[in-house]
Amino acid sequence: MVLVLIGACAARDEASLCLEEMKAEDYRAAVATCERAFALRGTSELGGAAARAHYFLGEDDAVLAFAEKLSDAKNGGSVWHLAGRIHERRNETDGARTAYKRALGHRSAEDHGGRALDAEMLSISYWRETRYREALDYAHIDLDEAVASHESLLEARAHIILGDVYYEVGYAALADAEYQRAATAGGENAALKVKEGLIHKTERRPALARMAYQAAIDLAPAGEVRTTVSARINLAELALADRNLDEAARHLEAVRAILAKRGDRQGQISYRYYHALWARAKGDLEVAMGDLDAAAQLEPVPDWSWQLDEARGHVLAAQGDRTGAVAAYRRSIETLEEMRRTFGADELKAWFLPRRRAPYEALFELEVEGGRPLDALAVVERTRARDFVDRYLAASRAPGTDPGGPATMIASDLDAARSLIAVLESRKDFASQPFEQVLRAVTRHHIIGYFEENGRVWLCVIAGGDVRFRELPVSALDVAKLVDRLLVSPDDLAAARQLGELLLPADALPPRGVPLELVLDAALERVPFAALRVGNRWFVEDHAIAVVPSVAMLALIAERPSDEGTASALVIGDAANDLPAAKDEASRVAVRFGVEAHVGRDASVALLRESARTPLLHVAVHAGIGPAGPWLELADGAVSAAQILEWQLHPRVVVLAGCASGAAAPGMWASLGAAFLAAGSRQVLVTSRSVDDEATAHLIDRFYQEGGASDAANALARTQRAFARTLPPSRWASFFVIGSVALTKGVTSPAVDAP
Repeated sequence: MVLVLIGACAARDEASLCLEEMKAEDYRAAVATCERAFALRGTSELGGAAARAHYFLGEDDAVLAFAEKLSDAKNGGSVWHLAGRIHERRNETDGARTAYKRALGHRSAEDHGGRALDAEMLSISYWRETRYREALDYAHIDLDEAVASHESLLEARAHIILGDVYYEVGYAALADAEYQRAATAGGENAALKVKEGLIHKTERRPALARMAYQAAIDLAPAGEVRTTVSARINLAELALADRNLDEAARHLEAVRAILAKRGDRQGQISYRYYHALWARAKGDLEVAMGDLDAAAQLEPVPDWSWQLDEARGHVLAAQGDRTGAVAAYRRSIETLEEMRRTFGADELKAWFLPRRRAPYEALFELEVEGGRPLDALAVVERTRARDFVDRYLAASRAPGTDPGGPATMIASDLDAARSLIAVLESRKDFASQPFEQVLRAVTRHHIIGYFEENGRVWLCVIAGGDVRFRELPVSALDVAKLVDRLLVSPDDLAAARQLGELLLPADALPPRGVPLELVLDAALERVPFAALRVGNRWFVEDHAIAVVPSVAMLALIAERPSDEGTASALVIGDAANDLPAAKDEASRVAVRFGVEAHVGRDASVALLRESARTPLLHVAVHAGIGPAGPWLELADGAVSAAQILEWQLHPRVVVLAGCASGAAAPGMWASLGAAFLAAGSRQVLVTSRSVDDEATAHLIDRFYQEGGASDAANALARTQRAFARTLPPSRWASFFVIGSVALTKGVTSPAVDAP
């Protein structure tokens, strides 16, 4: 009994001494004392103390060994957190995440501060790899635990991390609100000033961004490396954008000096990237290539890899190595597309869409200027398939509409985006097609396409298997100004003539009466091509027109089965009982086809969902564009473009006579009409802007008289030609068909009758 008591006393003495030595930061002595005490008592507290002593001495393997010893301990979370830090320092991402998760699972429920730290590290880890759904989940845990800990610094950091996730998935306003909450919780600090700068930069306020970044530098404590580096890198980026190379060099030199004292992998990658951009701008291509090689050795995440390869392509092109440049741009594009396939959420960042199109444009420029039109067209097609997916994702978001608040709403957005990507990319329409096969499928079509690249606009003519490109003689900005002028004044003959001469040169057109398809890009999606003047005639007087998102989709439309059901038409109208003209229109169309007009309460969502196999769907209800993108208003709720696509609603011909059914933000290919086309329809009649009820009624009646139910493109052309004889374009030019001018497989549509 005496020996037992002596042993117990010795254990207590060792334990007390262990804790005293840890408090005094005498880690070398503490290692031996704490390990002896742990051997005697085996408590997780003493094991944790021994592990921390090893950690502060830099003895990482000993820390990891203690983590395993405490793997079943209830309160071993702090040791597993240290293990996570070690794995992170070794760039062992999976090991770090496993350790942080075990730390979170081993901490007591009352250890709110420790749990907040574990969740914080997990959120940051997933955020760095653009896995924003997981980052969001752990950011929520971090904030909840930080608030419960009553530690203002932890709470401020949690708000910053949540704000970072919001920012990365495109919700700058929500991110800004979180950063302001962080300031309230923890006061003004350097990290928050960096975030303020990001918001200003995103919203194109460079002067305010510079002020915020400089304030971050002034506020940053001496040891706060990441914040200072981030501020300096962003200032260098702004300077490079202004071609102020001396200022960029000053900030980059400051970053280099900081990183030389304290290495940081992400900091080194960003420094090398921006230094390469600076060196390239100075004309020092060897230095630029050396920077890019050094960055590539640091195992960059995909969101850096594609940018490094794009920059490498520009350097190689400047060195005259076109083969190497093409390979670099293709690697950049493959990385971007792999990010989409694995859902890196980059497609949700609407303001980055133009930036992420850059390697596609650069590759196109090399191919077209190298005299390889087929390769150039293949790049254009790849770009269009990507843009189509991106636009649907951007248009299908609904900020502020979820009753659960922003966090629930964004989580829902991310989950919905995953689902939508799966739907889009599983379809043959969006998969990579052998391009020779695509061209063979459209041999009998005449196609005119446009592609914007680096401020220039290229015209492409595809006919009889031949592909020709030419650069338009004016910039993309000048084209956009002309388009705006015509949209403001749809009856401006001078603007219609200028655009017609520019976009539709005589040698790009087929013979009079031959229909054609248009593949549009950027500002040109808004052009009412039917109302352009070619010579002294409206364009639609000589050609039936249809608009398609890509040549590949045009090739596939003719392959689609008819999917004809038992009813000849489904007619839906005036769901809210406040559109008498729409109700009358629906009644007339229903009588024409001998079917019932579904109006008022009968115009339901369920009824619309029954239209998948209908030869003709006619819809005359309220339509609009809201935070969640374009929508149709039915009696029991709104239906979005994304839902049409997800539900695979694909009547053979769809007529959407409501306002702006072919318009959307960010562009036509996120519209209601495009949703039906992507879901499997062959032709969709839509409008580009608000339309007058009376004019619409007359046009729709004439459209069906001309055979619109079976051949929408040619019927619309004949209708518009008839209207053009007595009415200005503002009364008829807003209507257009998306899809193909041909509905019969492998056969070009019949020519439009000469006037």
